[in-house]
Amino acid sequence: MKNISSPLTLAAFVLIASPVNAAEKPLNTAQIEELLVGKSSVGVHFGVQARQYFSKSGLTL
Repeated sequence: MKNISSPLTLAAFVLIASPVNAAEKPLNTAQIEELLVGKSSVGVHFGVQARQYFSKSGLTL
């Protein structure tokens, strides 16, 4: 049987098996607008599927 381990295979395994460390990060107004304007947020609100669209004018639907 051929040995398929290589530095690349090992690096890929380490990256896949590594835990993800996420932390809160403060955002400014421009960053929030970039994330939301023209997009929809989808989630669950009080057990009901909810969707909200953020328009460029500031209106949310």
